[in-house]
Amino acid sequence: MLQKILCVLFLSIYLSTCFFTSAQSDTAQHKNLPDSASFQHVLISECTHLETEIHFPVPMDYYLPFFFNNFFSIHQLSVFNGNAGSPAKLFSQINHTSDDFFNPLPFHRRLISDIDKIVPLITDNPASLAYYSSGKNKEQHFHFFHTQRIDSSFSFSLNYNLINAPGLYTNQRTNQSHFYGYILYRTKNNRYNAMAGVFLNKILQKENGGISVPEQFEDSTVYDRQFTLVDFITAERKYKDAGYFISGKLALNREESNSRLFITHSSSLKTYKNVFADSDPLNSPYPQVLFDSVATYDSTYISLLTNRIFLTNVPFSENFHKKIVFWAGYQLQNAIVKQKNLNNSFTSSQVSAGFEYKLPAEFKFSSSLKYSFGTFNHGNVLASAHISKAFRGKFFKSAGVEVELNAIDPQYVYRSYISNHYAWDNDFSTQKISGLSLLVKSIAGDFKAEILSLSDYVYLDENALPHVFTDNTTVFHVGWTSTFTPGLFFIESEMGLNILPEDSPVRLPEFYAQLKAGIGFPMFKKALEAFIGFESIYFTGFYADSWSLATGLFYLQNTTEVGNYFYPGVFVGIKIKRARIFIMMDNPTAGLFEMNYYSMPDYPRYDRFLRWGLSWSFFN
Repeated sequence: MLQKILCVLFLSIYLSTCFFTSAQSDTAQHKNLPDSASFQHVLISECTHLETEIHFPVPMDYYLPFFFNNFFSIHQLSVFNGNAGSPAKLFSQINHTSDDFFNPLPFHRRLISDIDKIVPLITDNPASLAYYSSGKNKEQHFHFFHTQRIDSSFSFSLNYNLINAPGLYTNQRTNQSHFYGYILYRTKNNRYNAMAGVFLNKILQKENGGISVPEQFEDSTVYDRQFTLVDFITAERKYKDAGYFISGKLALNREESNSRLFITHSSSLKTYKNVFADSDPLNSPYPQVLFDSVATYDSTYISLLTNRIFLTNVPFSENFHKKIVFWAGYQLQNAIVKQKNLNNSFTSSQVSAGFEYKLPAEFKFSSSLKYSFGTFNHGNVLASAHISKAFRGKFFKSAGVEVELNAIDPQYVYRSYISNHYAWDNDFSTQKISGLSLLVKSIAGDFKAEILSLSDYVYLDENALPHVFTDNTTVFHVGWTSTFTPGLFFIESEMGLNILPEDSPVRLPEFYAQLKAGIGFPMFKKALEAFIGFESIYFTGFYADSWSLATGLFYLQNTTEVGNYFYPGVFVGIKIKRARIFIMMDNPTAGLFEMNYYSMPDYPRYDRFLRWGLSWSFFN
């Protein structure tokens, strides 16, 4: 009864934000901004998203996790193994990717530093960001970013992240480091921009397979979690990738030309190393019969060379009013994959084209098409079209409709895998994924309604083996996000609704929601600003995916239902000029209600957990 009352209260507070927000002016969302530095945002890597050079003031916290919502928060709306820095499968999306075909650990993608996440910046003055937090059992997070101009033509940036999370259960440690750095060059006449850099990711993940006796967790809050029996004792994963990238953009004609053309080029080399080892597999409940009963040693080594070239009329500066912009490009990839004693080589070509056309009455229409062919796919097609209209009213900002039609090969790890534990060699046909989306932006928040039709969808079945769902299945998703600041209060909210058939190979909760709210008030003549607030997540019960330790992928299970719980947190913090200090308590209600807060089967979320942290911005 108490849980139902809390659920009604949670939804009432959440829905009330819509009514409050509709009464706020647009400027209310932007007051009390943090200190800013002047950046130039130079996007030159590709043309498929209309990259331009943008001049704007960037709030420093835009690149730094804020004190009550850091990047590694365990208040995630996703399936994950409960520890900080762990792989995750979001509640708001299905499992398919297209542009990272050879990534051996697709569910770690949100953690690693990669080329498509690097934001090229030029700053007038040096700027640095630092963040550190620590918590129970010596959990530590560290983040550092620095960017600086060298002279009128050169500038550089460095970014580093470190995660050390021993976890609350035996053999649950996460130890990760992520780095990227690059140098930017721009000619004095601004006809050529170039960027060159490197990136490196290291992940050491102790894999315990979850707790062996869930009843121990659910019936007691007193015993030491370090003595809880787990399924795996000696299993661990070591992942490492490294690479370099270079890119540039050249103006083919002079600045005074009425129809300027630009050519962009980029090249990158990635190397992946993904090793899973278990020296005592007989004592572990693998869902598949072992080929080698003495030890499990699953490894994959991949090298991937990518070259791209594009032609576009998108200029360097955002100060343009073209009615139509376009791009067309070609990409060539060469890959070498090593698994056990097998070496395979692959090549792939991709041609792409797209345009964006500004119509009268503030309508905008855009479309893009990509076609891939080569030795590792069946001819992938990704096509999309988008039309939207901007509004100048007091409530609506824009509304649009988007259509996508895709034929995508499943990632390489689903197609081919060989080790002394698992082995398969599949020739799956392309997955047909078509979608229709409605997007609405308003003062009250952002709304998205999406319907996806899936055919020949590939996933891991109950035995953690690849399987194709040959029938058609439909996924319907509705999502809502809002952020606003009425008076001294701040409220962030997100919720979603998923509708799926009973036999769907996609497993998502029917409903999920997250609410963060608090109040900030100035003190000592605004020399200090204090914050206090809370956050909580909720999602309905569902048969969430399990985790395949050897392959690093999620797979279906039909025996354990998780969800239908609240997982709260409370926080206090202060801001003194550019410094922020916080103290946060995760799950303060542990032990007061049922102990059913699992993030996925046999993987509990944290019990009551105290953490503190400090962030600081440095710039002139």
